[in-house]
Amino acid sequence: MTENGTGTEVAKAATTRESFGAHEITRTAETATTAAAAQAQAHVNAMYIMAERKPRDIMEVRKRLLEDCKRRRFAEEAEYTLPRAGKKITGPSIRFAEAALRALRNIHVKTIVTYEDDDKRVGEVIAIDLEANIPISSGFSFDKTVERKKLKGGEDLVGTRVNSQGQKIHIIRATEADALMKQESIVSRIRRNLILQLLPGDIKDEALEVCKETMRSGDAEDPKATARKLCDAFGTLGVTPRQLADYLGHSVEGVTPDEAAELRGIFASIRDKESSWADVMETRNGGGSEDEKTKSERMKLLQKIATRRVQDADAVKAVLADAGVNVPVDKLPLETLQKVAAMLEAGHGKKASEQTVESKAETAEDDGDHINLDKELDDFANRDADDEKEARS
Repeated sequence: MTENGTGTEVAKAATTRESFGAHEITRTAETATTAAAAQAQAHVNAMYIMAERKPRDIMEVRKRLLEDCKRRRFAEEAEYTLPRAGKKITGPSIRFAEAALRALRNIHVKTIVTYEDDDKRVGEVIAIDLEANIPISSGFSFDKTVERKKLKGGEDLVGTRVNSQGQKIHIIRATEADALMKQESIVSRIRRNLILQLLPGDIKDEALEVCKETMRSGDAEDPKATARKLCDAFGTLGVTPRQLADYLGHSVEGVTPDEAAELRGIFASIRDKESSWADVMETRNGGGSEDEKTKSERMKLLQKIATRRVQDADAVKAVLADAGVNVPVDKLPLETLQKVAAMLEAGHGKKASEQTVESKAETAEDDGDHINLDKELDDFANRDADDEKEARS
C-alpha cells in the first residue's frame, strides 16, 4: 500500500502464484473492503481536522438555535406530547434535535448494522463530539415483521393476534422497504436522544421557552388562523376536526394558546410514530390512569376469570351475561371485575339452567360481548408492559 497526497492509504491488488504438485493456485487480494475502510477512515480524520481548526463557540450555538426558535413554523414542531400510562410526557422533538445538531456542528452521528438475519436486525447509533472526542451510543433491535388488519395477495403470514378491541391482527414478514421504515423510525428517536445529550441543558431549556413564547404570541394574535392550521395539520394524519373537538371538549375555533401548544405536541408525537390518536383519546378518557395497586388487583381478577373459563366456559358465559357485560373484559371497571369474580366464586353460573346458560351465552357472543378471554388477558398484560417500557424510555 502507498500513501497519497491526502494522507490516505490506497490498497492495490496483488497476485501471487504457488506451486502445489501439478497445480497452480492464483490468489488475488480483495481490495474493495480495504479501500472502503480506508475511505471511511479518511473521512473521519478530515472531520477531526476541521473540528480542530474551527472549534464551536458556545454562544454562537445558542444564537443559532434561538434564531430557529423564533420562527413560528419551527416552534410549532419543536416539542412533542406523548400520552403514556395516564400521563402526558413532553420533550424536544426530532425536529428540534436536528436544529441542535446544525447549531452545534462538529458532531458526527452514524448508524451501523451489526447483525441481521431473516427474522431480525440489530444495530447501533453512535454520536461523536469531534472536539471533545467523546462518543456516546445506543443499540437497537427489531423483528422484521409488520402488522396488518387485512391480508393482501402474496404476503408471508408469520402469525396472528387479537387486539384489545377483539380484532384479528395479521403479523406478516416485512419487505425490505418496511424494514427500512421501521429502522428509520427507531433510529430517528435514538439520534434525537444522543444529540440532546451533547447539547448543554441550559441552552436546550432556554430554546424551548423561546419556542413557547413564539407560539403564544402568534396564537393570541389570530386564534382562528391557529385553529385552521391545527385542523389542516391533523387532517394529514387522518384526524378530523370533530375528533379534535371531542378531545378539547369544545369547538376547535375556541382553542386557547395552551391547548394549541398541547395539540401541536400531540401532532409531533403521532407524526414521528411515537403514539397514535387512539393512545391520545385513551389517555384523555382516563385510560391507563390506575395506580400500581389497582393494576395488580385487576390482573389477578383477569387471571382468575381466565382460569375459571378453562374449567367451565359455560359458567363464565352465563355470569358475564347476567352481569350485563357488553365490552371486552379487560375494559371493565375494577368494581365490575370484582362482581364477576365474586359471582363465579359463589358458583352462580353452575346454578343457572342449561337453557338459560345457552341462550345468554349466544346473546353475548352475537353482540360481541365476549371474545376470547385468554387472548384478551394476554393483550392486556402485553399492553401494560409496553406502556411501562415506553414511559421509562
